[in-house]
Amino acid sequence: MPRGHGFGRGFRRCRYMSWPYTPWGWRYPLFRRVAKVDREKCIGCGKCAERCPFNAISIEDKKAKVNPYFCKGCGVCTLVCPKGAITLEYVY
Repeated sequence: MPRGHGFGRGFRRCRYMSWPYTPWGWRYPLFRRVAKVDREKCIGCGKCAERCPFNAISIEDKKAKVNPYFCKGCGVCTLVCPKGAITLEYVY
């Protein structure tokens, strides 16, 4: 293996500071994006739940609720929300 790829060399960073190498050569993010719902703005229309490709959004008590374990931060829900109640936040 050429040097600089992180295989068997311990924790080294690649050129992007948010993607360090593991001892096995895999890269993983230090942070990720997750959808967050402003419950005051949400009208409970369900468009975000219909369009979410990961089924991370459900409608509970006539408001949208995001499951952070299923959410991949793609941002589809932010585009289809008519009131702009959903934003993406970074989770560390």
